This record gives sequence, C-alpha cells and structure tokens, in this order.
Amino acid sequence: MYKLLEIEIYGPFGSLYELQIDFFNKIAKYKRQEAMFVDPEIFNINLDDSKLNNFMGKLDQYKLLDWKEEYSHPSMKKGYKWEMRIVYGEISKQSSGLVEVPENWDNLCKQVTILLGTKFG
Repeated sequence: MYKLLEIEIYGPFGSLYELQIDFFNKIAKYKRQEAMFVDPEIFNINLDDSKLNNFMGKLDQYKLLDWKEEYSHPSMKKGYKWEMRIVYGEISKQSSGLVEVPENWDNLCKQVTILLGTKFG
C-alpha cells in the first residue's frame, strides 16, 4: 500500500518543483517555480479515486522501490538535480540524481502531470 511520494526537482535557471502525495488522505501538495525570480505557484489538490488508482498502477510498473539510491553523470557537477522518496507499507526508499535519471523518469513525470491536472517537471 502506497503511503507517500515526495519528489523535488531543481532545474536550470532556478526552476523548482516540489511534490508531496499523501495516498491515505488523497491529497497532493505541489509547488512550482519556473524561474529564480518568479513567484512560485502553490497547489493543494484533492485527488480523484480513479486517477489515483491508475497512478498507483503506473508506480507499480515503474518499480520505484528498485531504483538505485543515486544516479549521476561522472563528469557533471552541475545541472538538473532531483530527489524522490516513496513510502510503501513499512518500506521507505530514497533515490536522487544529478543529470542522470532512471529509465522510467520521464514516464513518472508525465503520470504526475496527468494526476495533478497541471504541468510537473
């Protein structure tokens, strides 16, 4: 049973995306800042059961609990940085990266966009 998903993305030019999905209470807290000196947009979204169930099915396919702890490009010291934490039952898994992402990263971001009904990542 999924309990919590947290994702933070630090992109170029000061862009920032922070997401927390509470599966038990069916709510997502989302902060999006497109550039360093732009005011962030803050969303509190009540999640639809059908969309949430579909999203959890996608999470199963992406095997987030099997992701490596760290993804990084050996020669890169700056760039796109991300962090993810998933709580499933009693298991808590963290993963992060600099420039490199897991195979299903783009699919995950796309599914988050669908779930929230607004752009993510």
